[in-house]
Amino acid sequence: MSNKIIYSESGYGRNILNNLADSGRYYRYLAGKINPFLGEVNLELGAGTGGVTAHIPPRKNLILVELSRDNVAVLTEKFNTHPNIQVVHQDIQSLPDELMKQLDAIYSSNVLEHIEDDSGLIRDTLARMKPGARFVAIVPAMRFLYSEVDRQLHHFRRYKKKDIRRVARGLPQAKLTHLAYFNPVGALGWWVKYKLMKSHTISENDSKLMDTLIPFIKWTDLLPLPFGQSLIFTFEKTNPS
Repeated sequence: MSNKIIYSESGYGRNILNNLADSGRYYRYLAGKINPFLGEVNLELGAGTGGVTAHIPPRKNLILVELSRDNVAVLTEKFNTHPNIQVVHQDIQSLPDELMKQLDAIYSSNVLEHIEDDSGLIRDTLARMKPGARFVAIVPAMRFLYSEVDRQLHHFRRYKKKDIRRVARGLPQAKLTHLAYFNPVGALGWWVKYKLMKSHTISENDSKLMDTLIPFIKWTDLLPLPFGQSLIFTFEKTNPS
């Protein structure tokens, strides 16, 4: 199934995005993980409805790439007064090389799991970027947490650290500079709600509870635990292609 359908106005993924719409603390939490790796000119891969975008520092220049026409309409309306934000309804692989060479960073939040050849996209994208540019991604973690929600969202996988290290071995033009699990509390909650209880969706009440807990959850990221609900990694381009 195409992500254009999943995230269309009546799609399953769009319903979940709507339920997460008021989760300001959650999106700020995710953006806080990404912000240290950004530069002056950045591209967001799969911007959705702009939850993370809204918490990127306003001085940054952002190009929002999104395949869902319905999400593009939301992004355009939400950020039409922001001269430093450009919304693009286009596949990243069809963007011109001139634009790719200008980017300091490409970032994404919960996008790569939708892409069958994730390592190929990372490899090809980094090959078109300038030395020193970064590819930053947050992805869902832990294979044992794969649930009906993941299946409905057309996720090909959830990730472990060894999956990212495998990708790194195929990237001679880049180095892995950051790799960390986070939100272990969310992992436990996901296991109970979506594996044991077999819930099929992320409800508005679920998102409100998570948003309320974020101030407490973020401190658990300081613990060196070997698991989490999410995984963040960063590749840095080292050699000219």
